[in-house]
Amino acid sequence: MRNASGNTLCYIPQGVGSLNPLLTVGTQLKRSLHLSGRHTCALALEQQIKHYHLQHDILLKYPRQLSGGMAKRILACNAALGGARYILADEITAWLDEPLAFQLLHQLRDLAAQGAGVLWVTHDLSLAARFADRIVALSHGQISDDMVVNELKDGGGSAALRRQWLALPEHQRLFSDEEMPVQAGGV
Repeated sequence: MRNASGNTLCYIPQGVGSLNPLLTVGTQLKRSLHLSGRHTCALALEQQIKHYHLQHDILLKYPRQLSGGMAKRILACNAALGGARYILADEITAWLDEPLAFQLLHQLRDLAAQGAGVLWVTHDLSLAARFADRIVALSHGQISDDMVVNELKDGGGSAALRRQWLALPEHQRLFSDEEMPVQAGGV
C-alpha cells in the first residue's frame, strides 16, 4: 500500500531470502526508498546503516555475503528508511542470538516511539513479555487471548497461555538436593 506520505505498510519477512540475490544491499535499499516515495540523502542512509550497527561497506555486498543477523538488520533498516506507518515484523528474532534479538527489538520499539504501529509475530513468549505492549495469542487460527503484557505477568490469560508462560525457564523453580523428587524404582 502507498499514500502521498510514503508507504502505509512495510513487511519484514521471517526469511532473509526476500533480499534479491542479484542486487547489492545498497541498490535494494535505494530502490525501496524510491518506491516508497521518500528521497533521502546518502548521509541519511549512512546514519541508518550505523544505527543498525552495520558498516558502510555492507552497501556494496550481495545478500549471499551477509550473515543471517546482518540480513535481518538490513530488512529492519529497510523498514525504517521507508517511513511506513505500520510495520509487520514476522519472526524478526528467529535464529538470532539474544543480544542481537534484543538490539532489533529495541530498534522496533524506537520505530514505535516515532509513531509507527508495529505488529511483531513471534513464538517467543519470553521476548514478547519483555518488549511488547500487548500480547495477542492464537489457538487453532482464532484469537484466544488479547491483553496488555502486565495482565499476563499478573496471572491473566487462558489456561493454555498460562501453561506456556509457566513452562518458560525463568519460571522454573530449582530444587535443592533434599527436595528433588525421586521416582519409585531408583534414581
